[in-house]
Amino acid sequence: PIQVDFVGLRASNARRIVYVVDASGSLIGSFPQVIEELRRSLMKLDPRQSFGVIFIQRGEALTVPPGGSLQPATPEALAEAVKWIDSRMIPTGRSNPLAAMEAAMQLKPEIVFLLSADITGAGEYEISERQLLDDLDRLNPKDADTGIRPVRIQCVQFLDPDPAGTLERLATEHGGADGYRYLGRAELGLDRN
Repeated sequence: PIQVDFVGLRASNARRIVYVVDASGSLIGSFPQVIEELRRSLMKLDPRQSFGVIFIQRGEALTVPPGGSLQPATPEALAEAVKWIDSRMIPTGRSNPLAAMEAAMQLKPEIVFLLSADITGAGEYEISERQLLDDLDRLNPKDADTGIRPVRIQCVQFLDPDPAGTLERLATEHGGADGYRYLGRAELGLDRN
C-alpha cells in the first residue's frame, strides 16, 4: 500500500497530499528542523502520489511553485520543491492559517498535514479558535449521510504546548483521534538549556 508519513503521523492509501506549514516568526529558531522534517516526508512519497506545499505567512498562502494543482511526486518535482523552499522560505511576522487552508482545500487533497507553533496567530492576524473551527467546517464539511469529511486534516504542534488545545481539537474533528502530534523543543533538539 502507498503511505505517507510526517513526524510520526501516517496515512495509508493517500494519493493526494498537501502540507500546510507555519512560516511565521514564532518558528525562526526552529525552522531548519521543521523544513528537515518536511523534506524527509516529501522524499518518502511514491511517484503515484501527488503533493503540494503551502506556507502560512501573515494572512497569505505562499504556495511552492508551480501552484494551482498538485504535482506528481517524481524525484524531479520533489527536488524542485525542496530547492525552492531552501532558497525562498524565511519565517517572519505573525500569521493566520485561513488563506493557506483555503488554498489547500482548492487542491482537493485526501489529506492535509497542518504544522504550526501558534495556529490562531496573534496581533492583526489573530483568529479566534471558534472562528477557525467554523471556517474549517465550512471548507471541509461533514457528509450529511456518512458524517465523513472529504479531507482528513492531521496536525502537528511545534515547540510549545498550546494551552487552548486548538490544533488537537482541529485534528480530532477533521482527522480522527490519531491525527495529532506534539513535537516539543527537546524532540526537535532545541532545548533551552
